[in-house]
Amino acid sequence: MISDCIVLKIEETEATTGDIDNTIYVLYDTAERVYIIRGVRSATYKTVFDTYSFRCHCFKVVLDFLSLTIDGDNLVSYALYNCNDLPYSSDEITSELLDESCVKAAEIVGYDNMKLERKTLRKYVYIVGNMFNPY
Repeated sequence: MISDCIVLKIEETEATTGDIDNTIYVLYDTAERVYIIRGVRSATYKTVFDTYSFRCHCFKVVLDFLSLTIDGDNLVSYALYNCNDLPYSSDEITSELLDESCVKAAEIVGYDNMKLERKTLRKYVYIVGNMFNPY
């Protein structure tokens, strides 16, 4: 297990139905020096591509990916979590594991039902990549 790790969770709510359409987790692997993105699409869109997993070195590319995958007409909820029960290897961290780890007791801050703004995404992703404990 690693020491405390900040995880950003973004939930996209479909404007027309009010259902959660997309859940995205962003964390930073200090050993590999990469951003880790884990996500899951709503069960409404059950396909073989309903979960996804990526690594990215570049802060700007993470922002571009998030901006492209989240519909600007939908609302988003942001939360930062202090997770201390994740495996050392980021390859072992799944969206299911993050869902179990990102609980209310581990929440540092959260804001619900906001319009998507790149400035806000930038702030959260910057924090994730720059606040960590080496392990």
